[in-house]
Amino acid sequence: MLRCGSQLMFIMRCLCYMPKTAVPLWEQQWPKIVAMRKREIAPVDTMGADALAKRGVADSKQFRFQTLIATMLSPQTRDEQTTLAFENLKAIVHPSSLTPHALCSIPLEKVEAAIKPVSFYTTKARNIVRASQRCVSSYDGDIPSSIDDLLEFDGVGPKIAYLTFTIAWGKTLGICVDTHVHRIANRLGWVDTWKSKSNGPEKTRVALEQVLPRDKWEEVNGLIVGFGQTICSAKSPKCSECTLTESCKYYQSGGTM
Repeated sequence: MLRCGSQLMFIMRCLCYMPKTAVPLWEQQWPKIVAMRKREIAPVDTMGADALAKRGVADSKQFRFQTLIATMLSPQTRDEQTTLAFENLKAIVHPSSLTPHALCSIPLEKVEAAIKPVSFYTTKARNIVRASQRCVSSYDGDIPSSIDDLLEFDGVGPKIAYLTFTIAWGKTLGICVDTHVHRIANRLGWVDTWKSKSNGPEKTRVALEQVLPRDKWEEVNGLIVGFGQTICSAKSPKCSECTLTESCKYYQSGGTM
Protein backbone atom coordinates (compact mmCIF):
# COMPACT_ATOMS: atom_id res chain seq x y z
CA MET A 1 0.00 0.00 0.00
CA LEU A 2 2.83 2.35 0.87
CA ARG A 3 4.53 1.67 -2.43
CA CYS A 4 1.31 2.39 -4.37
CA GLY A 5 0.82 5.55 -2.40
CA SER A 6 4.35 6.71 -3.18
CA GLN A 7 3.86 6.00 -6.87
CA LEU A 8 0.61 7.99 -6.87
CA MET A 9 2.30 10.95 -5.18
CA PHE A 10 5.12 10.79 -7.74
CA ILE A 11 2.65 10.83 -10.64
CA MET A 12 0.74 13.75 -9.15
CA ARG A 13 3.94 15.74 -8.71
CA CYS A 14 4.91 15.07 -12.32
CA LEU A 15 1.51 16.26 -13.52
CA CYS A 16 1.91 19.48 -11.54
CA TYR A 17 5.18 20.23 -13.29
CA MET A 18 4.04 19.39 -16.79
CA PRO A 19 4.03 22.49 -19.02
CA LYS A 20 0.55 23.87 -19.59
CA THR A 21 -0.66 24.54 -23.13
CA ALA A 22 -0.42 28.25 -23.84
CA VAL A 23 -3.68 30.03 -24.56
CA PRO A 24 -3.55 31.45 -28.12
CA LEU A 25 -3.06 35.21 -28.25
CA TRP A 26 -6.32 35.82 -30.12
CA GLU A 27 -8.22 33.87 -27.45
CA GLN A 28 -6.75 36.03 -24.69
CA GLN A 29 -7.63 39.24 -26.55
CA TRP A 30 -11.08 38.29 -27.90
CA PRO A 31 -13.13 38.86 -24.69
CA LYS A 32 -11.44 42.22 -24.18
CA ILE A 33 -12.43 43.30 -27.70
CA VAL A 34 -16.00 42.15 -27.05
CA ALA A 35 -16.06 44.21 -23.85
CA MET A 36 -14.74 47.32 -25.61
CA ARG A 37 -17.24 46.91 -28.45
CA LYS A 38 -20.07 47.10 -25.90
CA ARG A 39 -19.06 50.62 -24.87
CA GLU A 40 -20.58 52.33 -27.90
CA ILE A 41 -22.47 51.60 -31.09
CA ALA A 42 -20.25 51.55 -34.17
CA PRO A 43 -21.37 52.66 -37.66
CA VAL A 44 -21.23 49.04 -38.85
CA ASP A 45 -23.87 48.13 -36.27
CA THR A 46 -26.52 50.38 -37.84
CA MET A 47 -25.22 50.99 -41.36
CA GLY A 48 -23.30 47.85 -42.24
CA ALA A 49 -24.40 45.45 -44.97
CA ASP A 50 -26.38 43.34 -42.50
CA ALA A 51 -28.37 46.35 -41.30
CA LEU A 52 -28.98 47.74 -44.79
CA ALA A 53 -30.11 44.38 -46.15
CA LYS A 54 -32.97 44.30 -43.66
CA ARG A 55 -34.40 47.70 -44.61
CA GLY A 56 -37.89 47.46 -46.06
CA VAL A 57 -37.62 43.90 -47.32
CA ALA A 58 -40.73 42.15 -48.59
CA ASP A 59 -39.35 38.63 -48.91
CA SER A 60 -36.21 36.52 -48.60
CA LYS A 61 -35.17 37.07 -52.23
CA GLN A 62 -35.19 40.83 -51.79
CA PHE A 63 -33.24 40.49 -48.55
CA ARG A 64 -30.55 38.47 -50.29
CA PHE A 65 -30.37 40.87 -53.22
CA GLN A 66 -30.16 43.90 -50.93
CA THR A 67 -27.33 42.14 -49.11
CA LEU A 68 -25.43 41.80 -52.37
CA ILE A 69 -26.03 45.44 -53.29
CA ALA A 70 -24.88 46.66 -49.88
CA THR A 71 -21.70 44.59 -50.01
CA MET A 72 -20.93 45.69 -53.57
CA LEU A 73 -21.28 49.34 -52.58
CA SER A 74 -19.15 49.10 -49.46
CA PRO A 75 -15.50 48.49 -50.52
CA GLN A 76 -13.20 51.42 -49.64
CA THR A 77 -16.21 53.45 -48.55
CA ARG A 78 -17.37 54.65 -45.14
CA ASP A 79 -20.63 53.15 -43.90
CA GLU A 80 -22.29 56.57 -43.95
CA GLN A 81 -21.62 56.98 -47.70
CA THR A 82 -22.65 53.38 -48.40
CA THR A 83 -25.95 53.99 -46.61
CA LEU A 84 -26.61 57.18 -48.58
CA ALA A 85 -25.95 55.41 -51.90
CA PHE A 86 -28.11 52.46 -50.86
CA GLU A 87 -31.02 54.73 -49.98
CA ASN A 88 -30.58 56.61 -53.27
CA LEU A 89 -30.95 53.32 -55.16
CA LYS A 90 -34.13 52.60 -53.29
CA ALA A 91 -35.39 56.06 -54.21
CA ILE A 92 -34.78 55.71 -57.96
CA VAL A 93 -36.74 52.44 -58.17
CA HIS A 94 -39.61 53.71 -55.98
CA PRO A 95 -42.48 52.81 -55.81
CA SER A 96 -40.98 49.43 -56.67
CA SER A 97 -38.84 47.61 -54.14
CA LEU A 98 -35.08 47.31 -54.56
CA THR A 99 -35.00 44.13 -56.63
CA PRO A 100 -32.93 43.03 -59.63
CA HIS A 101 -35.96 43.41 -61.89
CA ALA A 102 -36.43 47.01 -60.75
CA LEU A 103 -32.76 47.95 -61.16
CA CYS A 104 -32.63 46.41 -64.62
CA SER A 105 -35.13 49.03 -65.80
CA ILE A 106 -32.98 51.96 -64.62
CA PRO A 107 -30.47 53.55 -67.05
CA LEU A 108 -26.83 53.15 -66.06
CA GLU A 109 -26.34 56.91 -65.87
CA LYS A 110 -29.09 57.19 -63.27
CA VAL A 111 -27.56 54.39 -61.20
CA GLU A 112 -24.19 56.15 -61.37
CA ALA A 113 -25.72 59.40 -60.12
CA ALA A 114 -27.49 57.59 -57.29
CA ILE A 115 -24.37 55.92 -55.93
CA LYS A 116 -22.01 58.85 -56.46
CA PRO A 117 -21.32 59.09 -52.69
CA VAL A 118 -19.30 55.83 -52.78
CA SER A 119 -15.78 55.41 -54.12
CA PHE A 120 -15.33 54.17 -57.71
CA TYR A 121 -19.03 54.77 -58.28
CA THR A 122 -18.90 54.43 -62.09
CA THR A 123 -17.33 50.97 -61.87
CA LYS A 124 -19.64 49.90 -59.05
CA ALA A 125 -22.70 51.14 -60.96
CA ARG A 126 -21.76 49.08 -64.00
CA ASN A 127 -21.14 46.01 -61.85
CA ILE A 128 -24.42 46.45 -59.98
CA VAL A 129 -26.40 46.72 -63.21
CA ARG A 130 -24.70 43.63 -64.61
CA ALA A 131 -25.31 41.74 -61.36
CA SER A 132 -29.00 42.69 -61.50
CA GLN A 133 -29.29 41.48 -65.08
CA ARG A 134 -27.56 38.22 -64.21
CA CYS A 135 -29.77 37.63 -61.17
CA VAL A 136 -32.83 38.02 -63.42
CA SER A 137 -31.59 35.96 -66.35
CA SER A 138 -29.86 33.12 -64.50
CA TYR A 139 -31.19 32.95 -60.92
CA ASP A 140 -34.91 33.76 -61.15
CA GLY A 141 -34.44 37.15 -59.50
CA ASP A 142 -32.33 35.73 -56.69
CA ILE A 143 -28.59 35.74 -56.01
CA PRO A 144 -26.49 32.60 -56.58
CA SER A 145 -26.62 29.91 -53.93
CA SER A 146 -23.11 28.83 -54.90
CA ILE A 147 -20.11 30.85 -53.75
CA ASP A 148 -18.26 29.96 -56.95
CA ASP A 149 -21.11 31.31 -59.07
CA LEU A 150 -21.19 34.52 -57.05
CA LEU A 151 -17.44 34.99 -57.45
CA GLU A 152 -17.99 35.05 -61.23
CA PHE A 153 -19.94 38.32 -60.91
CA ASP A 154 -17.99 41.42 -61.94
CA GLY A 155 -16.82 43.32 -58.88
CA VAL A 156 -17.32 40.41 -56.47
CA GLY A 157 -14.13 39.16 -54.84
CA PRO A 158 -13.66 36.90 -51.82
CA LYS A 159 -14.39 39.66 -49.29
CA ILE A 160 -17.75 40.56 -50.83
CA ALA A 161 -18.69 36.96 -51.57
CA TYR A 162 -17.99 35.63 -48.07
CA LEU A 163 -19.77 38.51 -46.35
CA THR A 164 -22.75 38.20 -48.69
CA PHE A 165 -23.06 34.48 -48.04
CA THR A 166 -22.80 34.89 -44.28
CA ILE A 167 -25.61 37.46 -44.23
CA ALA A 168 -27.82 36.37 -47.13
CA TRP A 169 -27.65 32.60 -46.87
CA GLY A 170 -26.51 32.15 -43.27
CA LYS A 171 -23.50 30.21 -44.53
CA THR A 172 -20.05 31.26 -43.36
CA LEU A 173 -17.68 29.74 -45.87
CA GLY A 174 -14.78 32.09 -45.21
CA ILE A 175 -13.75 35.17 -43.23
CA CYS A 176 -14.54 38.58 -44.70
CA VAL A 177 -11.34 40.62 -44.39
CA ASP A 178 -11.49 44.35 -45.09
CA THR A 179 -8.95 47.04 -44.23
CA HIS A 180 -10.02 47.08 -40.57
CA VAL A 181 -9.62 43.32 -40.12
CA HIS A 182 -6.35 43.31 -42.07
CA ARG A 183 -4.89 46.13 -39.97
CA ILE A 184 -6.05 44.98 -36.54
CA ALA A 185 -5.28 41.28 -37.01
CA ASN A 186 -1.68 42.35 -37.73
CA ARG A 187 -1.52 44.90 -34.93
CA LEU A 188 -2.68 42.32 -32.41
CA GLY A 189 -0.32 39.65 -33.67
CA TRP A 190 -2.92 37.19 -34.95
CA VAL A 191 -1.25 37.12 -38.38
CA ASP A 192 1.90 38.54 -39.94
CA THR A 193 0.87 39.80 -43.38
CA TRP A 194 1.23 43.55 -42.93
CA LYS A 195 4.29 43.90 -45.16
CA SER A 196 2.78 41.93 -48.02
CA LYS A 197 3.37 43.97 -51.16
CA SER A 198 0.17 42.84 -52.85
CA ASN A 199 -3.26 41.51 -51.90
CA GLY A 200 -2.63 41.88 -48.17
CA PRO A 201 -6.27 41.42 -47.04
CA GLU A 202 -6.61 38.17 -48.97
CA LYS A 203 -3.38 36.86 -47.45
CA THR A 204 -4.73 37.88 -44.05
CA ARG A 205 -7.95 35.94 -44.74
CA VAL A 206 -6.03 32.78 -45.55
CA ALA A 207 -3.84 33.18 -42.46
CA LEU A 208 -6.77 33.99 -40.16
CA GLU A 209 -8.66 30.92 -41.26
CA GLN A 210 -5.70 28.89 -40.04
CA VAL A 211 -5.68 30.69 -36.67
CA LEU A 212 -9.33 31.15 -35.72
CA PRO A 213 -11.67 28.20 -35.12
CA ARG A 214 -14.50 27.99 -37.63
CA ASP A 215 -17.14 28.94 -35.05
CA LYS A 216 -15.54 32.40 -34.84
CA TRP A 217 -15.49 33.12 -38.56
CA GLU A 218 -18.98 34.61 -38.67
CA GLU A 219 -18.34 36.98 -35.74
CA VAL A 220 -14.90 38.28 -36.58
CA ASN A 221 -15.78 40.82 -39.28
CA GLY A 222 -18.46 42.73 -37.38
CA LEU A 223 -16.50 42.54 -34.14
CA ILE A 224 -13.22 43.81 -35.56
CA VAL A 225 -14.69 46.36 -37.97
CA GLY A 226 -16.63 47.97 -35.14
CA PHE A 227 -13.51 47.93 -32.95
CA GLY A 228 -11.61 49.65 -35.75
CA GLN A 229 -14.31 52.28 -36.18
CA THR A 230 -14.56 53.15 -32.50
CA ILE A 231 -11.08 52.58 -31.04
CA CYS A 232 -8.40 51.02 -33.24
CA SER A 233 -8.59 53.37 -36.22
CA ALA A 234 -5.91 53.52 -38.89
CA LYS A 235 -4.49 57.01 -38.27
CA SER A 236 -5.43 58.02 -34.73
CA PRO A 237 -6.22 54.96 -32.62
CA LYS A 238 -7.48 55.64 -29.11
CA CYS A 239 -4.76 53.64 -27.38
CA SER A 240 -5.52 55.31 -24.05
CA GLU A 241 -8.96 53.67 -24.13
CA CYS A 242 -7.74 50.25 -25.25
CA THR A 243 -7.16 47.36 -22.86
CA LEU A 244 -4.87 45.50 -25.27
CA THR A 245 -1.82 47.79 -25.31
CA GLU A 246 0.40 45.28 -23.50
CA SER A 247 0.04 42.79 -26.35
CA CYS A 248 -0.40 45.23 -29.25
CA LYS A 249 2.42 45.40 -31.79
CA TYR A 250 1.32 48.86 -32.90
CA TYR A 251 1.45 50.29 -29.39
CA GLN A 252 4.64 48.49 -28.39
CA SER A 253 6.42 49.69 -31.54
CA GLY A 254 5.44 53.29 -30.98
CA GLY A 255 2.77 53.41 -33.66
CA THR A 256 4.58 52.12 -36.73
CA MET A 257 1.92 49.74 -38.05
